[in-house]
Amino acid sequence: ANRNGVQDTGEQGLSGWVFHLTGGPSGFPIDLTATSGTDGLFQFPILPSATYLLNEDLQSGWFSSATLPKSVVVSDGATTTVAIGNYRTDLTKTWSLMIDALPSGGTPLVKFSVNGGPLQTVTLTGSGPYTAQTVVPYGATISNISWYVRWSGEDVLLGTSADETLTANKTNAFTYHASVAGAKFDDANGNGAWNTGELGLSGWDIVLKRDVASVETTYAMAKTGTGGAFGFVDVIPGTYHIYEINQPGWLNTLAPAGSFTVARGNAITGKNFGNQFINASVTIDKSGPARAHVGDNITYTIVVTNTGNNVLNNVIVTDPMFPLTRSLGSLASGESTSFTVSRTILAGDPDPLVNT
Repeated sequence: ANRNGVQDTGEQGLSGWVFHLTGGPSGFPIDLTATSGTDGLFQFPILPSATYLLNEDLQSGWFSSATLPKSVVVSDGATTTVAIGNYRTDLTKTWSLMIDALPSGGTPLVKFSVNGGPLQTVTLTGSGPYTAQTVVPYGATISNISWYVRWSGEDVLLGTSADETLTANKTNAFTYHASVAGAKFDDANGNGAWNTGELGLSGWDIVLKRDVASVETTYAMAKTGTGGAFGFVDVIPGTYHIYEINQPGWLNTLAPAGSFTVARGNAITGKNFGNQFINASVTIDKSGPARAHVGDNITYTIVVTNTGNNVLNNVIVTDPMFPLTRSLGSLASGESTSFTVSRTILAGDPDPLVNT
């Protein structure tokens, strides 16, 4: 088993092997055949003193640890013992990782031990499936099999495979799937829900970020398609946040809250975003007396109404007639506010004095 040419403790005999002995004294050629028994032993009958050649019929998948044919000297009255060692052909272990989408900069790996030895790390290559090969002795036990993707300085565990003992070349295939999906829609009524009749928005960028050492790191980006749908496939395990890149003129009304965890086999859905197009509109109504005389103090009432679909911030009203600059702060959609302002009619005012 250890290929050192010596039968060490624990190494078992091999039965059913055929051996040939040729040679013998001059003029008396000998050609004998023997087959090893259950204990691996074989023998030839009493032989005359001479030098012989011992050979074996090598079986498929085996190698000999001795140089054959082997010269054997037989003396009268003596038993000559010869041990012929054989070992199996090394086996090829093929590793195969099925994952449809590696993260940018990601490297697929497999880690394992052979016959209880130290943990080995092998890089998988290709474009999917990602593969590598390892040569191991016949009968080797492969344990602690773990599949990883190395990304952003971290070996991220995808999953494990069962231990196995190899008696033939074998491919070990591991499949990883996990997905995150959602949609982007036009929240026309601004209520933060996707109601009947509201359409999906295509062409928007969605960003998926993974927590790396407590820092949100961009993992992948996707663009919404027809109907507003987007998706990320074969997302490696971890904690994630998802964001949209807002477009000018739109207000976000719905976004996935907080973080979420991805594990093998997950199909996470419902990561939806709602946006409402900003329709900024305001009306101003100014009312006062139709007639006045020089010296009269007249009062006007000004009503400002937000007729758009979003909050108006930093609302300022100006009127050169007084003159006037009035800050109103913020107005919610549909909200109105009013105030009064007074002015004295002067002799030099134009006639008529136009209410601007």
